Amino acid sequence: MKYASIIAALMLAAWIIISLAGLWGFDFDDVLYLKLSFSFALIAGSVFAIAMIRTEYVTGDMQWAARTAVTITAAWTLITLGQLWTEGLDWGLYGKLTLTMLLVGGGCVAISLLRRNYLASKKLKDGGYID
Repeated sequence: MKYASIIAALMLAAWIIISLAGLWGFDFDDVLYLKLSFSFALIAGSVFAIAMIRTEYVTGDMQWAARTAVTITAAWTLITLGQLWTEGLDWGLYGKLTLTMLLVGGGCVAISLLRRNYLASKKLKDGGYID
């Protein structure tokens, strides 16, 4: 988590420097400035999200869900940065990939949470703690 915070702070500092340079006379193209701003926010946010997922104490199926979430977040970040700077994918295909990653990641986490809750309830019932 410490390194994620450092990376996020460095990305914010770089964005502030670029913003101040643009404010005080360095002529940025508006599109370039927006791409840089979005890239910094995307990278910092993704690193922070991945760090949050990885630092959680997860066991069993939740490890599988956490690994899936980290992999999907990293892949989506790379695809989005590639699309932002090169537009190599058709926007329709990019939208489908984004939606697919969201549904697969959300589905994995939801299934893992439901299974964990079911197993915890079953264990309590088997132990006679609840009816």
